[in-house]
Amino acid sequence: MTWSALHTIAGRQHGVVSRVCARDAGLSPSTLASRACRESWSELAPGCWLLPGVAETLQARLQAALLAYPRSVVTGWSAAALHGLRRAAPTKLELLRPVGVAAVEGDRVTTRRYRQLPSGDVTVVDGLEVVTQVRLLRELAGLADETTLTNVAIDVRLRRRMALSEAAALLQRDRRFRGRAQLRRVVSLLADDGSDSGFEHRVVARLKEAGLEPDGQQGEVATRDGVRRLDIVWSALGVAVECLGFSFHSTVTQLRRDVARQNAIAATDQWVVLPLTWEMFHREWDDFVVLLSAVLASRARKRAS
Repeated sequence: MTWSALHTIAGRQHGVVSRVCARDAGLSPSTLASRACRESWSELAPGCWLLPGVAETLQARLQAALLAYPRSVVTGWSAAALHGLRRAAPTKLELLRPVGVAAVEGDRVTTRRYRQLPSGDVTVVDGLEVVTQVRLLRELAGLADETTLTNVAIDVRLRRRMALSEAAALLQRDRRFRGRAQLRRVVSLLADDGSDSGFEHRVVARLKEAGLEPDGQQGEVATRDGVRRLDIVWSALGVAVECLGFSFHSTVTQLRRDVARQNAIAATDQWVVLPLTWEMFHREWDDFVVLLSAVLASRARKRAS
């Protein structure tokens, strides 16, 4: 085996090689270290180098950290970035390591500890071992404020339909960890999407708080395709809000059905229907209230003229 074999190994590891990789390729670790020093290779972690000409990506940095510190798993904001839940890669990488092995602290890496890490809490992304998105919520619960944790939970929920129920199961399983109470509040807040009726109920409650109480729910409009139901209505003004809860509006088939329904209602030229998604409800409520208020006022002026 030769340097060519080492490059083959590096190709599977985001361009990163280590002393252990050298032995696997039939080279002595000292030979690899000498060449890396002589040619000024970038040492991303102790005994781990990035081959010349390879871009230093987050994946490469994490690969080097995992090679340098065996029995580690990517966690925290590093895991969030790897899962695509955060654009900016953290300056300091975060590793989850078992109690009893040496801690890692420095300018590049920090360590969080675990006593038990079920195999179901670990997955592989880009060839790197990382906590699952649901386990990530537990890890971030001890690091992030509630608003930030809620936003991450929304993103996880949009990517994985069963995420909140899985997070609830994790809360039942793991009774003690930093941030547990905060995570429980977030899961409770976002779990209202179990049914469209539950979602509508919460929307109506918040509309009342905003001074925009509707005059009815479950309104109907006759269209060329038959009678269509309207979720929340201001009948006198011909304005309705359509609650698009994630559980029943998340597939391609459901989307097509929703579009056909909205088009049929629009064709009657009787109603203005504002769709409200689960994500908008939690993230863009204030903007939606402003828009709805403007539509109601505009329709009131038209009806009065």
